Amino acid sequence: MGGPYRGYPSFAVQPEIIGALDAAGIAHTGTYRTEADSLRPTIVDAGGVRVGLVAATYGLNRGPAEHGWSVDVAGVPDVSGMLTAAARVRAAACGSKPSSALPSGCS
Repeated sequence: MGGPYRGYPSFAVQPEIIGALDAAGIAHTGTYRTEADSLRPTIVDAGGVRVGLVAATYGLNRGPAEHGWSVDVAGVPDVSGMLTAAARVRAAACGSKPSSALPSGCS
């Protein structure tokens, strides 16, 4: 499918990677198949600790993505979008629980 694929300095990777990660049960974030996927926070359980994942790139080699939701891009040095994403993931991980039942890091 697609191609040719290449690495640094002008990346072009297989869109099949998301499917391979899903099939292997590996959590991922930062690139998405659908807009709905881009709105869903990625939260994993790491030994009983809920960890929210946030990832972005600072630029795309081929110019803007076809769909703005398909890849998270952080406008360096303005990382306010990343901070907003982190707050959204934290809120999803903490949920609406009484303060006495919140996991560490939630208040």
